Amino acid sequence: MDENISAKKQRLGLLKTLVKGFCKTHLNDELTGYALKLCETLGRRRKISITQGKIEIWAAAIVYVVARLNFLFDPSHPFYLSADTICNFFEKKNRQSATRRLKSKKFADSQWAPKVFAARTSPTPLLLLSCRAGL
Repeated sequence: MDENISAKKQRLGLLKTLVKGFCKTHLNDELTGYALKLCETLGRRRKISITQGKIEIWAAAIVYVVARLNFLFDPSHPFYLSADTICNFFEKKNRQSATRRLKSKKFADSQWAPKVFAARTSPTPLLLLSCRAGL
């Protein structure tokens, strides 16, 4: 059991490093904080194992959820992102991260997620946007 906890902590550290790298390039400190908080939250979940799957896909899914909750897919947002920007940074095709995004979407749609991982200035309820990539 200790090996599982150790592997999870090691994986969480790597995941945070990847997310920080993206956030340093594309986001501000507040949004970076939300992404890292989501990493921590997922790292504590028992039903979701961050030790499985490609770490880049996990990182892309985390950034995607934070972007979605904070309306970063809106071109008028100062920190506008496209799904292609996220996927290109992590060098993944949109289809590869689609499964993780769908699992993350269920998590993000929970009642408390917008309160925890979104800026207080974000309007609620969530607005679904269609992107060029079909997301």
